[in-house]
Amino acid sequence: MEVDKDKVDNYERLRRIMNVGVAIKLPKHRASIELLRSIFSEEEAALLCVFEKPQQPLSAEQISQLSGVPKERVTQIFDDMAYKGKVIKAGDLYAVMPFVPGLFEVYFTYNRDDPERMRRAAKAFRELFYSGHPFELSAGGYPLYRVIPAADPTVKTIEINKSLGVER
Repeated sequence: MEVDKDKVDNYERLRRIMNVGVAIKLPKHRASIELLRSIFSEEEAALLCVFEKPQQPLSAEQISQLSGVPKERVTQIFDDMAYKGKVIKAGDLYAVMPFVPGLFEVYFTYNRDDPERMRRAAKAFRELFYSGHPFELSAGGYPLYRVIPAADPTVKTIEINKSLGVER
């Protein structure tokens, strides 16, 4: 298999691939790499680097041609990743998910991977979140949840102590 000698390179490449064309990006941070390393094995990460962007469907045959890994092995690895919620599978096509929304929700909802691997991933996510990288949700400088005032003043629609006609 054509794999970079430096294992971090494949995880960094995967992080970049997952960020292409998505609004909420997985930041460049040591904890991001640890998160991806916890979820994906070295072999899985190397195979996922044949994708150019999230949600780009590729067949096992295409992945095999791009990676040099036999089609049977690609199918075995990708079916296992799909079962564990690491990739999307639709028919005979596979796709990488963006991290949020996507991989984070599916991976932890499926809850089918090795518990120790999932624990390491959750720990890395927590570190990343609490180190000030909440996946660009607050990049605009505004709180994530806030009250946005109406453009025009609202008009009182009911009188105090007036029945609304709602029964329990």
